[in-house]
Amino acid sequence: MNKLLDLFQMLIHDQNEPMSKYLLTHLLDGTSDLIFLMEINDDSYQYAFMNNAAKNHLQIDCKWLGKTLEDVLPENHCQQIKEKYNEAKETKKSVAYEDQAELKGSIFFGHNILSPLLNDEGECTHILSITRDITDRKLKEQELTRINELYSSLMTNSADAILILSNELKIVEVNPAFEEIYGWSKSELQDRHLPFIPNNKEEDAKALLKQVLNGDKISGYETQRLKKDGVLVDVSISMSPLYNANQEVVGVSSLIRNITEQKRIENKLEKSKSRYESLFKYNPDPVLQMDLHGVIQKANPSCERILGLSVKELRNTSILELVTDQEIEHVRHQLQMLKQQESTIFEIKLHCNQYQGHVRTFDVVTFPIVLNQELHGAYFIMQDKTEKVEVFDALQKSEEKYRLIADHSFDLITFHDTKGYITYASPSHCYLVDEDPTEIQNQPLTFQVHEEDQKSLKKSFFESLMTLESFSIKLRKKNSRNEWVWHESKGTPVEGEDGRVSHVVIVSRDISEQMNYEDQLKEIAYFDHLTNLPNRRLFEDRLNQMLAHSNRSNRSFALMYLDGDEFKEINDDLGHDIGDEYLYFVGKRIKKWMREEDTVARIGGDEFAVILPNIETREEAERVAKRLQHSLSQPYNIKGATIQSSFSIGISLFPEDGQTKEQVIQHADKALYYSKEKGKNEISTYQDILSHIQI
Repeated sequence: MNKLLDLFQMLIHDQNEPMSKYLLTHLLDGTSDLIFLMEINDDSYQYAFMNNAAKNHLQIDCKWLGKTLEDVLPENHCQQIKEKYNEAKETKKSVAYEDQAELKGSIFFGHNILSPLLNDEGECTHILSITRDITDRKLKEQELTRINELYSSLMTNSADAILILSNELKIVEVNPAFEEIYGWSKSELQDRHLPFIPNNKEEDAKALLKQVLNGDKISGYETQRLKKDGVLVDVSISMSPLYNANQEVVGVSSLIRNITEQKRIENKLEKSKSRYESLFKYNPDPVLQMDLHGVIQKANPSCERILGLSVKELRNTSILELVTDQEIEHVRHQLQMLKQQESTIFEIKLHCNQYQGHVRTFDVVTFPIVLNQELHGAYFIMQDKTEKVEVFDALQKSEEKYRLIADHSFDLITFHDTKGYITYASPSHCYLVDEDPTEIQNQPLTFQVHEEDQKSLKKSFFESLMTLESFSIKLRKKNSRNEWVWHESKGTPVEGEDGRVSHVVIVSRDISEQMNYEDQLKEIAYFDHLTNLPNRRLFEDRLNQMLAHSNRSNRSFALMYLDGDEFKEINDDLGHDIGDEYLYFVGKRIKKWMREEDTVARIGGDEFAVILPNIETREEAERVAKRLQHSLSQPYNIKGATIQSSFSIGISLFPEDGQTKEQVIQHADKALYYSKEKGKNEISTYQDILSHIQI
């Protein structure tokens, strides 16, 4: 650099020396740096020399020679460069700086050194500018900065945990989400060897890490990891090898997702599904699942045994194809009834291949399939009662013949005179209920019948004497072990030769298993599995009943909506298992404080609803809410944890705050939201909102 300055100094002092000028020009044209010699003329700087590199790179020619910076450069760029030239001129010292400009449609970055050249009097007469092209370096630096910013943003903002390991499996980096999932910070992990891997998972983890260090990728591997507090969490892990510039594996990148909640939901769904499958698969009666048009989507094994059609043959078949021609309209009507989302009971006749295509008679109980409050279809539970029908037909033809059938029946058959007294009991009483048939004779109609069922039995029996129509009733009868057993009893009046009823035949069958099955289905359909309280569907049904009753009796009632104030924190801090236990005890405590006629339901999450019949004023409803609120604020001790929380409550009254179900619910919900806005542990009525609006 100093020699170059000396040459330029010599050229300036002795411009008549052609050899010096030739040597200097030859030397400078051989360098890749851009070199300019600028002559100082007053306050301007004129181009006195430039080498070939400068001319080629900037695509300029000798026309620049003699021109000033102002003549050839844009104003803004010229002003910036001139400030540097002035600094070199005034300080008589070299000035280094970096700048950028647009050349040939691309950005050019240069590292510049401005060196002042002095005459014998020490005056600065020229500035030597040497510019080195640093564009590649600058672009790489910018790309590296961009990559570092992306990396930093990914590590900071990723919702999934990120773990970076060296090839010696030492922890290099973790992000905030990692600490949130596992509880370990980066500083705490420095002297520990992967403490979040449980002992029983170490061999699997080593094998996976070895696989990745050999260049493989692992995607969505589900396992368990250990939090700092010792709690296991379910995670999904994806791992990739990290490479250096020589494509050598130097580490492992892990992306970790907390799937604990997902697994908890999956396990609950699996349990619910298993319970449903068990009820469906092992039911001794045929069960059909069909859509709203009567197309069969699923059938249990009993269908093949009784109907003589395989599950595959039944699938996508309409129920209308199986019933007799006379039954089609009747079944269509029943399918229409399903749209009201109500269970129904009716009788149908089906062609059964198992019985050479003969028609068999079934009692059908339907249950609607409701998902997310939307009706999707129904279950048909069918009980074959063909033998009972045949018994009744035989009884109509000949008393001797049907007595013979009764003697060999596996149902309980009794004959009753027109006053209800038993005149005959079938031998099946011996081996079905351990009773001597002869001892049952002359007993009244309600013999061994549960007190609560006696009234409906008498009503059905004596009405059949008047109408000459059969009746069917479900009732409880006591067996020899003093246990109440559910029976389905069908009575048929039999006419004598004079056209009057001579006696009534009642055929009873043990339906305990069916009743248990129906109860289980109702439990699934109408009750919340966590708290055993009515769910939203049953709650709305009870509310409809309350509206109808209140309209008939001209009475009022109140609806309370309750919502927990810190339930999310309980779940986050203590875990969902304790959160679920907490909801169970909340529901139990609400139920304990309510009257027997009140309805308590869980609507969802930590939201509950209470229907309070015969509440006349807002003040009365608020008093109930305050007592309940005080009870719910008392501590809960659950698995060693003490939980104290509060509930906000919203109240609406019928008919003051609404005439329909939708209005009463909506206004209670608005009152609850108004309480939430005021703070925690607040009680508001819908009238409070209206008063606030008027103010």
